[in-house]
Amino acid sequence: MVLVAITSFVLAIIKFNPFLLAIGIFTLYMNVRGRRYIFYNRLINSYTPKAMDTWPVYIGLVTSIFMLLFPLYYRFLYGDSNIFVLAVFGLILLLNVRTDLKILKANKTFEPNNKLWISKHIGMMTGAYIASITAFLVNTVHIEPSWILWLLPTLIGVPYIFISIKKWK
Repeated sequence: MVLVAITSFVLAIIKFNPFLLAIGIFTLYMNVRGRRYIFYNRLINSYTPKAMDTWPVYIGLVTSIFMLLFPLYYRFLYGDSNIFVLAVFGLILLLNVRTDLKILKANKTFEPNNKLWISKHIGMMTGAYIASITAFLVNTVHIEPSWILWLLPTLIGVPYIFISIKKWK
């Protein structure tokens, strides 16, 4: 997944595609945070969060703001309203960042055997998969209306996240 995100960065720069870049960062964020949550779950002793736990959250915050504001700029400049689906992903990212910030702020140390860690891992890793599928579809399949490709994987995947978390609990 990290390799997929890195290739999306390269393609986004070569093709100057800010949408692909944002989705690549979104995917990488979900993957990195999902991996950190499984790390927390496997703790044997208490763990104090370090820079590697916090810097992805701040990068995610900046990216989510870009994903929310860029569609307004693009709409004003080009009159294209299809770009607003990027704001949907920006909102999803912002909500995840907000939750992660709350967790980091509320917990000076992370304790082992916290059931929250597995739930967050399932949500983040499945979210990364949904974002990857979305990026692939948006960049390879061309149908109208194009927003269907942006939202269909999310509409299918998000209920799966809730079902999986509920089943695990």
